[in-house]
Amino acid sequence: MGYSDFFKCITENSLGVVLAVIIAFFFYKVLMHILAHQSDITKMATEQNEHWQGIISEHSANAKAFHEEVKDAHKYQREEHKEMIASLGRINGFKE
Repeated sequence: MGYSDFFKCITENSLGVVLAVIIAFFFYKVLMHILAHQSDITKMATEQNEHWQGIISEHSANAKAFHEEVKDAHKYQREEHKEMIASLGRINGFKE
């Protein structure tokens, strides 16, 4: 009995419909298994993305604080340099 006789026997006895249903059910189960894991992967990627967004937000806050400190330091230096220029000008005889 060859393959053609096997398929002929199946189709004549309506087993083709049964096999088609079994194969469809098998593919359905495989697809559901893949999709179940896909949702886990998506959930993991979303959590990782939220984690990185938190790190970026923290870094941005730290950078803003640093820039404010530098801005204050530069303001202090600018005032100090103005005082130094005024003092040196008086030493050199400059009158306002």
